[in-house]
Amino acid sequence: MSDDEIWQRWKAKQQNNTSLTPAEYRVIDELEQEIELEWGVPAAPAHLSASLRYPNADLEKLQVEAEELLRRGQAISAADLFEQALLLFEASPQAGQVLKGHLLNGLGLAQYHKGSREEAEYTFGQVLALAKRVASLQLEQEARYGLGLVYLKQRKIALAIDNLRQALICVRQRQERRDEAMILLELGSGYVEQSLLHRAIACLLMAQRFYLMVELFPDYEERKEAERRIENRLEEVRKRAAQVNLRLGSQQYQSWVADFEAGKLLPE
Repeated sequence: MSDDEIWQRWKAKQQNNTSLTPAEYRVIDELEQEIELEWGVPAAPAHLSASLRYPNADLEKLQVEAEELLRRGQAISAADLFEQALLLFEASPQAGQVLKGHLLNGLGLAQYHKGSREEAEYTFGQVLALAKRVASLQLEQEARYGLGLVYLKQRKIALAIDNLRQALICVRQRQERRDEAMILLELGSGYVEQSLLHRAIACLLMAQRFYLMVELFPDYEERKEAERRIENRLEEVRKRAAQVNLRLGSQQYQSWVADFEAGKLLPE
């Protein structure tokens, strides 16, 4: 069984859910016994994945495990581990507030990807408040980007653009080109929705340029997925341009590309 399946069945067992098969009960029982032997304590939720592999689990190891689960698309398990890491943080007075911010940001992303958008909005708001308290540019960038993702999904386009522009300001100060590409792609999507076509073109072309850099994005599948999304958004730009009788077949479109190459049309 995958981590997600184990987690769901463990919760069902705690709730005395009779839908579990005898074989599933045996798997969970064996895991609980193994945990108790390793830890000397009864099984806890996060133990079912990371802690079995890390008997002396600490914050950083839980964070790495949670981020890996998130990369693999297992948002439910990732959210559980981030929550466990945050509980561990509260019991670790030596841990810094910036680490707490990164854990909260991971939790927000996991909540967003599992569809809990309102929870994610609240969590990213916590990250933003923490970023301001500790004056962390990176945390503010992460919070603004997360809020931008949530607001795009909620169709609150003006709020999404405002937060993504703030994230872009942060990332340019930090000179993190990989993060900048991700922000530009989402910001371009927001501008498409508002039919601000020149700005959309600028953002999408800049994002495209960065995603073509193998040193920034060594993963082939990640590059191809970004390329697909950018092409889809550019196609949407063409459709919207046609609706307002703006010809993009070519001369106008090519002139926008030339303007971009000359350093014009950069997002505000």
